[in-house]
Amino acid sequence: MLESFEQSISRFPEVMECYLMTGDSDYLLRVIVRDTIELQHFIIERYRKRGGVANIRSSFCPQAGQIQDCASRERAVRLPS
Repeated sequence: MLESFEQSISRFPEVMECYLMTGDSDYLLRVIVRDTIELQHFIIERYRKRGGVANIRSSFCPQAGQIQDCASRERAVRLPS
C-alpha cells in the first residue's frame, strides 16, 4: 500500500518531496505551485481524486528562504528590526 501511494504521487510534477511520517499524518508532501488557487486545484481536482486519502491538512510558505549549505544552517540569522 505504501509503495503504491509513493508511486502514484511521484507522477505529479508539483510534488517535489514525499516523506513517510510518524504521528498524526502518514505522509508529508512538499509541493510547488504558483499560487493558492493552483494549490486548491491540485488538492481538490488532482490529488484527492486519486483515492485512498482520508484527510488532508495543508499550509503554505508565503516567502521562501534558501539554505546554501550545512555551515550556513549553523550561523545565527539576524533579521532587521
